[in-house]
Amino acid sequence: MSRSLMTLSAAVVLALTLTGCGEDDVAADPAPADPSSSAPPSGTAGAEPADAAGPPCDVVTDEQLTDAAGTPQVVTGPTTEGLRTVCGTRVDPDDSLLLGWSLQEPDRTLAELVEEESDPGLAQEPLDLGGVEAVLMTGDFAGQPLARVVTVVDAGLLVVEATGNGLGDPRPEGQLVEIATQVAAAYAG
Repeated sequence: MSRSLMTLSAAVVLALTLTGCGEDDVAADPAPADPSSSAPPSGTAGAEPADAAGPPCDVVTDEQLTDAAGTPQVVTGPTTEGLRTVCGTRVDPDDSLLLGWSLQEPDRTLAELVEEESDPGLAQEPLDLGGVEAVLMTGDFAGQPLARVVTVVDAGLLVVEATGNGLGDPRPEGQLVEIATQVAAAYAG
């Protein structure tokens, strides 16, 4: 797992633990929206919610992720972690899905990105995203099923990771692969 996404996952689990994850009004927000961004007043016609995702996170819609995940998803971001622009989803605290993706300037080849994002025990296989070459990494990481898609798209180096958070019913690996692949395909298209 990449360091930024591992840190992100650990932060979400810690936050849920400290806030009492059984409360229905607490939402896990692995990549909070930029508080400095402004949104139109809520009464404005055509206005987006104050926490609506901005570019480049808005390539994927809430509806697309909700359909893929089978549970309500709200796209969040962007935030910045080092050189990466990070996007994610806000989910119900009882949802077992952790989903995040990051974009970075294309300063490495796909092979170099794959080497950087590889973890022992994760199987790798080539993946075609409509003519864009990618690599799918799957397996268990820290006791949770994980699907990671890495690729180089016009927006830069893309790493999409779908995994479990240890809460609720674990997501099957196939569903995690589908969700991660759909996010990556949206950027490749």
